[in-house]
Amino acid sequence: MTDTLLKQGDVIVVDASWKIVTFDKVARLMTVGQQTKWSNKKKREIPVYDGPSCAAVRFSPENITLEERVKQAGVALHVGDEYLVVKTEMNGGGTGHGPHDVFPDGHCVDAIKLGTGRSFDPNGLRIQFYQTGSFNCKIPAPKRTGHMEVRYGEFIPL
Repeated sequence: MTDTLLKQGDVIVVDASWKIVTFDKVARLMTVGQQTKWSNKKKREIPVYDGPSCAAVRFSPENITLEERVKQAGVALHVGDEYLVVKTEMNGGGTGHGPHDVFPDGHCVDAIKLGTGRSFDPNGLRIQFYQTGSFNCKIPAPKRTGHMEVRYGEFIPL
């Protein structure tokens, strides 16, 4: 399993199964997953990013859908877009209501969208998801398309 987990420097590509789970306009961060329980058909049931991991979700008091929020910000998740993994860590675990409801940490991936020619912009659109664990924003096996290394503080394609 550990050989399939992403590492810093991996380049991944968006496929058609990815969906936006939450969006934070200020941080320009989308949490993404392949399946979601969230219903965006009803107003006021909009998940909004509110914490250091995509496990922290609250409902928006605004009367707009997630799709409207993303459209207003002018961002999108396009099939074929490449993202560079800039950070991975095990986090997000916790306990439930019962004495044996223990949820382990998951492998959390933070990635930034690459520009044309795989140019790196540290202020680019960010995505976050989990590869393991009990999370709605989970993509267990994203497709790797390359690898980049950090040299002199810059990401360089290999």
